[in-house]
Formats: sequence, C-alpha cells, structure tokens
Amino acid sequence: MLIYLKAKVIKHSSPYDIEIKTLKVTLKTLILELNILLY
Repeated sequence: MLIYLKAKVIKHSSPYDIEIKTLKVTLKTLILELNILLY
C-alpha cells in the first residue's frame, strides 16, 4: 500500500513539490547540526 502511494506521489509531483522536499531535508540537517553544536 505504501509503495503504491509513493509511486502515485512521484507521478504527480511537480518540480515545486521536489523543491519543498529538498528544503525540508536541508532544514532537518541544519537543525541536526545545531543540536550537535549545542550539546
């Protein structure tokens, strides 16, 4: 079921959606780096 949903998302994803995903990933990595620096 999850694989089917993922395939559907990939089919309908526009470049805009991909940009949002990459932004989210970069934000997560930045937060992780900040946490490492703080602790």
